[in-house]
Amino acid sequence: MSPSAGALAIVLAIGGVSQATACTTIVYCYDGNAYTDDSYATRVASGNTCIAECDGNCCTGSDDVCDGGRFAVCADEGDGSCDSWDGFAACYGVGGDGGEAGLISGGSCRGFQACVTAGGSTAGYSGAIGSISGGSCVGDFACNYAGRYGAVGDISGSCVGKNACSYAGRSGGAVGNISGSCVGVAACERLGRDGGAVGDISGSCVGDAACYYVGYKNSQFGLSLDSCCNGKNECNKVGCNSAIVCPSTDPSLPESCSGLPTAPTTPGKCKKKASEVKYMYKKKGGKKIRGTCGSLEKKKKKKRKKICKKEKKKKNSPMKKCPCVCEPFLE
Repeated sequence: MSPSAGALAIVLAIGGVSQATACTTIVYCYDGNAYTDDSYATRVASGNTCIAECDGNCCTGSDDVCDGGRFAVCADEGDGSCDSWDGFAACYGVGGDGGEAGLISGGSCRGFQACVTAGGSTAGYSGAIGSISGGSCVGDFACNYAGRYGAVGDISGSCVGKNACSYAGRSGGAVGNISGSCVGVAACERLGRDGGAVGDISGSCVGDAACYYVGYKNSQFGLSLDSCCNGKNECNKVGCNSAIVCPSTDPSLPESCSGLPTAPTTPGKCKKKASEVKYMYKKKGGKKIRGTCGSLEKKKKKKRKKICKKEKKKKNSPMKKCPCVCEPFLE
């Protein structure tokens, strides 16, 4: 089913899918091979695959990563986009079968089946997804099938966590731009799926299962979320229109949506209040190490990753206290 005209109007980034401008070296992937530009008409002179053309800066982790689709990925040094964990096909089929997808950059689409078939199409079914940037779609199945046979706008600093944004806007659904949002296990999963319509999402849906099934099968929902629905299970199934999955068809959001988010929103970019949050972990021997999210954010990536993994299940650990820094290292 193709998205309705009304639903597609919500997705500002579609109909000329955006390409981010910060990337200087772009690899144009079509069915696993590298092309000279976004017309996908001419192979690069070397005949390289996408993996070879990325030269370790993108499309890493498995032999079939970046196969089967049609999309652009950033190959700047250290970008790290389209990185399969456990060896299975991140970015497989993105924009494939005549679908549309913007540039993937900034360490995005990383994880087991992350971004698989996002923005993809098949005969009689259209699909589109905008640019994916800023450490978005990170985690096993993150953004898996997002915008397949449907439409999703630009995703920036969002969709971090296992199943985050998985199936969003799929099968005739439409979702606007997603920025600094949808962080947590199953956050925004199935959002606007099956003909549903959801507007832009900004600084919202931070927490496990936050915004799960929002706007599902509800083409009349169409609301945007700004600095709200933050917390575990917040706004779960709001505006969902399915007698089986969620019998309530009330399209209104709860009063909490008028407040400010209580958790940091954009992974890798702590806002002022979040930067002052303190964490603590113990080294071998029992010595306590303390710091702030702001100080952790300033450390080099390798050091950040090492610290973020310290006692990550403890309530005062860097992972728990500083998701704005540590969410990209969930694996």
